[in-house]
Amino acid sequence: ASTTKRTVALLVDSVGDVIEIPEEKIIAAEQILSELEYVEGVVKTEGGMVLIHDLEKFLSRHEEKALDEALEALNRDERQD
Repeated sequence: ASTTKRTVALLVDSVGDVIEIPEEKIIAAEQILSELEYVEGVVKTEGGMVLIHDLEKFLSRHEEKALDEALEALNRDERQD
Protein backbone atom coordinates (compact mmCIF):
# COMPACT_ATOMS: atom_id res chain seq x y z
CA ALA A 1 0.00 0.00 0.00
CA SER A 2 1.12 3.57 -0.47
CA THR A 3 0.60 6.85 1.32
CA THR A 4 1.62 10.30 0.11
CA LYS A 5 4.81 9.97 2.19
CA ARG A 6 5.89 6.36 1.78
CA THR A 7 5.16 2.83 0.67
CA VAL A 8 3.97 0.67 3.54
CA ALA A 9 3.51 -3.03 4.16
CA LEU A 10 0.78 -4.32 6.40
CA LEU A 11 1.60 -7.44 8.39
CA VAL A 12 -1.42 -9.66 9.01
CA ASP A 13 -1.90 -13.04 10.65
CA SER A 14 -4.10 -14.31 7.83
CA VAL A 15 -6.30 -13.21 4.95
CA GLY A 16 -9.76 -14.71 4.64
CA ASP A 17 -10.83 -13.23 1.32
CA VAL A 18 -9.99 -10.49 -1.12
CA ILE A 19 -13.18 -8.78 -2.20
CA GLU A 20 -14.15 -5.90 -4.45
CA ILE A 21 -16.73 -3.52 -3.07
CA PRO A 22 -18.53 -0.92 -5.19
CA GLU A 23 -17.85 2.57 -3.84
CA GLU A 24 -21.55 3.21 -3.25
CA LYS A 25 -21.60 0.31 -0.74
CA ILE A 26 -18.96 1.99 1.46
CA ILE A 27 -20.45 3.81 4.43
CA ALA A 28 -18.53 6.88 5.60
CA ALA A 29 -16.91 6.14 8.94
CA GLU A 30 -18.33 9.31 10.54
CA GLN A 31 -21.81 7.84 10.23
CA ILE A 32 -20.91 4.85 12.40
CA LEU A 33 -17.56 5.25 14.17
CA SER A 34 -16.83 8.97 14.33
CA GLU A 35 -14.34 8.58 17.20
CA LEU A 36 -11.98 6.40 15.12
CA GLU A 37 -10.06 8.97 13.10
CA TYR A 38 -8.03 6.40 11.16
CA VAL A 39 -11.09 4.58 9.79
CA GLU A 40 -12.19 5.93 6.42
CA GLY A 41 -15.17 3.72 5.75
CA VAL A 42 -17.18 0.66 6.73
CA VAL A 43 -18.62 -2.10 4.57
CA LYS A 44 -21.23 -4.60 5.69
CA THR A 45 -20.57 -8.10 4.35
CA GLU A 46 -22.13 -11.51 4.91
CA GLY A 47 -19.35 -12.22 7.40
CA GLY A 48 -19.77 -9.02 9.36
CA MET A 49 -18.29 -5.56 9.17
CA VAL A 50 -15.08 -4.59 7.35
CA LEU A 51 -13.22 -1.44 8.40
CA ILE A 52 -11.36 0.49 5.71
CA HIS A 53 -8.36 2.20 7.29
CA ASP A 54 -7.02 5.57 6.17
CA LEU A 55 -3.29 4.94 5.99
CA GLU A 56 -2.60 8.69 5.96
CA LYS A 57 -4.09 8.94 9.47
CA PHE A 58 -3.14 5.53 10.83
CA LEU A 59 -0.07 6.79 12.70
CA SER A 60 -0.30 9.63 15.19
CA ARG A 61 1.86 12.72 14.57
CA HIS A 62 4.20 11.51 17.30
CA GLU A 63 4.48 8.04 15.73
CA GLU A 64 5.00 9.55 12.27
CA LYS A 65 7.80 11.77 13.59
CA ALA A 66 9.45 8.85 15.41
CA LEU A 67 9.31 6.74 12.25
CA ASP A 68 10.80 9.57 10.14
CA GLU A 69 13.63 10.02 12.65
CA ALA A 70 14.34 6.28 12.76
CA LEU A 71 14.46 6.09 8.95
CA GLU A 72 16.78 9.11 8.78
CA ALA A 73 19.12 7.51 11.32
CA LEU A 74 19.08 4.25 9.39
CA ASN A 75 19.92 6.06 6.15
CA ARG A 76 22.79 7.93 7.86
CA ASP A 77 24.20 4.66 9.21
CA GLU A 78 24.02 3.03 5.77
CA ARG A 79 25.86 5.96 4.14
CA GLN A 80 28.63 5.75 6.75
CA ASP A 81 29.25 2.03 6.13
